[in-house]
Amino acid sequence: MLQDYLDALQNIAQGIPTTLLITLGGLITAFIVALICTTLKFIGPKPVGKVIDFYVLCFSGTPLLFQYFIFYYSPTQFSSLEGTWLLDLFSNTWFVAILTCGLNSGAYTTIIFSGAVKNIDRGQWEVCKSMGLSKFQTYKLLFPYGLRRVLPTYSNEVVLLFKGTSLVSMITVTDIFGYAKNYYGETYDAITAFISAGIIYLIISMILTLSLRLIEKHWLKYAI
Repeated sequence: MLQDYLDALQNIAQGIPTTLLITLGGLITAFIVALICTTLKFIGPKPVGKVIDFYVLCFSGTPLLFQYFIFYYSPTQFSSLEGTWLLDLFSNTWFVAILTCGLNSGAYTTIIFSGAVKNIDRGQWEVCKSMGLSKFQTYKLLFPYGLRRVLPTYSNEVVLLFKGTSLVSMITVTDIFGYAKNYYGETYDAITAFISAGIIYLIISMILTLSLRLIEKHWLKYAI
């Protein structure tokens, strides 16, 4: 029985690079999206802020699997996209996986970053204003300070994004869970296949969590 698990772990572990690359791509996309959205929300015109609120509502209020399906299957329904580079792009499962993860996590990260900015003491905004700094200059100066305060919450979002990649197998990306499903299809041993996948996810989640805690400890060492 132990040998069965070792064989399964070795087989399913082939999906680790795919899962980690999608996680990394999603994280970079989410950070950029959240940074732009948070900045525009606080220093941009009000209509833009409303659009950002709508984006956050849509992506935080619907299931991640639904979003994968929308981005992967919907473009094929538009005949005007037939034969265009856009349809080719959305036919690429890697692109869809990273884009969906990035936009989904970007919505939650926007909430986190917005909370960080809102929690900055009002007095600090007044001090910057009295120094003659523009709204953008003040925001650029204070945002990193606020970001440090929400590192633990952001760390949790990183781990959640990693676990959310387990759904990419539904759009034919062969990640950890995809290899687990293939192993089950070959052996019909569901327990061994999916417990082995769960073990791999658990180990990587623990490594991510510990690494992020070390980063938090370093960054918050001198926080007041």
